[in-house]
Amino acid sequence: MVQIVFTINGGDVAGAYVNEIIRRLENALPLMQDIAFYGEETTQERIADTNVGPDGQAWKQSARAKADGGRTLFAEGNLHNDISSEATADSAIWGANLIYARIHQEGGVIEATNGKALHFAMPGGGFVTVKSVTIPARPYLGLSAENLEVIDGKIESYFLDGLVGTA
Repeated sequence: MVQIVFTINGGDVAGAYVNEIIRRLENALPLMQDIAFYGEETTQERIADTNVGPDGQAWKQSARAKADGGRTLFAEGNLHNDISSEATADSAIWGANLIYARIHQEGGVIEATNGKALHFAMPGGGFVTVKSVTIPARPYLGLSAENLEVIDGKIESYFLDGLVGTA
């Protein structure tokens, strides 16, 4: 028989530490809530302030932002305000539910479906009629290297902070 045996030498102190870590593993909801809120907050910051994706690449400025001096993906703040998060005992989730959220994250081509062309207003005035429009990817969801370091710190703190004096 092949087996692994884990033995704690150190009596009550080591056992108390292990029991506390197990307790925290069984209910990681506070950790997941912290991570989910952090993801929501950093995503909103990308949209409202930095206009830089999690990979460090600046987004291509939109025609509207060029015309009115505004920020790309932040005409009225709808995408920013729609970013939300939720957590369970074993997951942290954040994102947006707006119908156009995915095309801005991934990019793509929008084509007319009910007519022969798309017709829309241009920034600065006037209208344009085209068969399709290509939207460049402007990834706002995701984790940068810095975000991963912060999350690593949150995980470490969750499992190690408070262990001193547990016994």
